[in-house]
Amino acid sequence: MLNQAYAIRQFSENISQTTTILGLNKLFQDPKLDLTIHFESNLPWSLAWDLSSNTLTGSCKITISPKLVINGELYEPSCKHDFVLPSSCDGLEAAFLKALKDSLGAVARVWD
Repeated sequence: MLNQAYAIRQFSENISQTTTILGLNKLFQDPKLDLTIHFESNLPWSLAWDLSSNTLTGSCKITISPKLVINGELYEPSCKHDFVLPSSCDGLEAAFLKALKDSLGAVARVWD
């Protein structure tokens, strides 16, 4: 079994190379890894998607809080990261992955 320092370093390298949600899903097929992402919003969502111009307008603030488990050890970021919505639906995946990577880049082991 890998030691924890190597495991988190290897995870960070793998997540930095992930460019799609499908790739993220494949990364978590490893039984040593588990990820739960909590989504929070204190504000009401008001979004409009214009299909003809593929624009996304409105207001929404979503905070993501991932809980990462590596080899049974819990890792969480020390601060919350906001998922900033792009101006079109085409950019939703990239915007979500950017926020998730930023958040996962700040994870630290949660000590009992």
